Amino acid sequence: MARPKILASGPVETTLQGSSGVLLFAGLRDDPFFFDFEGFNDGLAFCNGVVGDDFFLGLNVSAIVIDVPTSLLGSGQIGFWGVTRA
Repeated sequence: MARPKILASGPVETTLQGSSGVLLFAGLRDDPFFFDFEGFNDGLAFCNGVVGDDFFLGLNVSAIVIDVPTSLLGSGQIGFWGVTRA
């Protein structure tokens, strides 16, 4: 099996421009999920017209994002392997 090609290498929290137009990002991002935990615990009491509290507000997720131009995608299988180190 051929050794994988390194597309980019660099610091976290930075969008990196890889070879052939590939963009890569690894780092923390705001959690995009909204969940009204109190409303759920109250038996799904649909907030009575009041906006619920976002239980995940201020929490982060770790993300590894890769943006690949369509022209690089063949008809075969796509594989990805990534690592972050502190």
